[in-house]
Amino acid sequence: MKRGAPIRILTIGLGSLVLGGTCLPLIDETQHQAIPGHKLGISVTASMLGETVAEGTKVDILWAAGNLTGQPATVQVTLESRQDLSQVILLEGFVFDGTGYEQTFTWNTEGYSGPYSIIARVTAGELTSQDKSRGLVTVDSRPRLYFTAPPADAEYTPDPNEPLKIAWVGGDESGTVSIGLDPDTDHESGNEIWLITDRTLPYPAADDSFDWTGTDVDGAAVEPGPYNLFATATDDINDVVRVDGLGLIIILED
Repeated sequence: MKRGAPIRILTIGLGSLVLGGTCLPLIDETQHQAIPGHKLGISVTASMLGETVAEGTKVDILWAAGNLTGQPATVQVTLESRQDLSQVILLEGFVFDGTGYEQTFTWNTEGYSGPYSIIARVTAGELTSQDKSRGLVTVDSRPRLYFTAPPADAEYTPDPNEPLKIAWVGGDESGTVSIGLDPDTDHESGNEIWLITDRTLPYPAADDSFDWTGTDVDGAAVEPGPYNLFATATDDINDVVRVDGLGLIIILED
């Protein structure tokens, strides 16, 4: 027996394929078939596995495939929602020749919500191999909110017996909303002195409203004048969301 013959090892996905070597006795190989998993494999991971990320975060996804079938291989990468098992294809029909290939591409999480697994699948001829990420990427969607009333500019004389209805639709998994009045349209200028209510946002989104009688959250009367109705929603993960009302609220003298 000849000793010291070179052995080549090709790593594909989760396993290894040993090629060459002459230490084994001669046997009749005509009745033996190669194990399919040793001819084709793929692995997949993501840069933020196990993390909760804000909606719109860019997540890098890496897949690496090995192919000893001698045929071109086709790769597909899919997201699977762990809430309802629905799937979205991120990469489809990527073809490579040769014994191996790896790629990193970016998943833009804008419009996604909840925890996701990442699944990679490679096909060559009649063989298919698949790998699922060992952890999840959880996308925390930003708060949603829009006003529904008043539907346009509204004049209002404060009166506890005739409140002004302020209404909106909003929701978030863990968000809150503050609604206020601002004499201008810059809601970060520091003069948003009239906070009129604080609420916890429901999940899923739902209608909400309150009857406003002309005072702020501390019970002080809001001074007469025109104001922009606005909302500030936050969940401590996403950027703050600011939304304007459908018109001015014009507070009149009693």
